[in-house]
Amino acid sequence: MTTQTFSISFSSDEEDFISRACPECRTRFKAKVTDGEINISSCPFCQHGGDRWETPEQLEYGKAFAAKQVLQPEFDKLDRAFKSLGRSGGMVKVTGQMPDLKVPSKPVERTEDMAQRTTSACCNATVRHDEDVHPRFCIACGKAAAQIP
Repeated sequence: MTTQTFSISFSSDEEDFISRACPECRTRFKAKVTDGEINISSCPFCQHGGDRWETPEQLEYGKAFAAKQVLQPEFDKLDRAFKSLGRSGGMVKVTGQMPDLKVPSKPVERTEDMAQRTTSACCNATVRHDEDVHPRFCIACGKAAAQIP
């Protein structure tokens, strides 16, 4: 079995922040992209540690993109094979066609989303978030962090 690898990148907003979501508490936030990297070691809300911070929209796009890249060529080959069977004059009549897989629009970042900012005192790491949730932990080191508005 052959394994295919895909790299999908998402653009940051005008201030170089990109949307992230905790897989544990599902809270969304925006993290700063610095030199092409996003330094997140833990969730700023529940302190969950990990290395997967994609939003549901980013995951949906990635899965659909990969399916289109891998499955669509196979569907197209199968469709051609069925059509050639139907043209061969044999007893087989093929109707319908294979699906054309769709990829949703790539999520777009807007600067005005999650305008509230919190910067940790320990690592000077800034996150943007909704006004009704407030980070308690530093995304860079995971420690409980005093907040600087």
